[in-house]
Amino acid sequence: MGPSDLDLQAELLRAYAECDLALVAELFVQAARERNVVQDVDAACFFYTQAYIHALEAGNEAVASVAYHELATHGRD
Repeated sequence: MGPSDLDLQAELLRAYAECDLALVAELFVQAARERNVVQDVDAACFFYTQAYIHALEAGNEAVASVAYHELATHGRD
């Protein structure tokens, strides 16, 4: 786990503590994109799934759409 992973984890914990599901969803998209960079598709799809769920709960259609599109791209819709 690198420094940016620790920063992201801290941001996620803070967003959860503040019950900011829209931010949680955005942070999971960020985590997924970072996993895509290193071609870890399984981890990226896990994070996109979490982003999708939290975006739906937060009513953030834009993030939900991005997450769903990425999942569909990898055949995981």
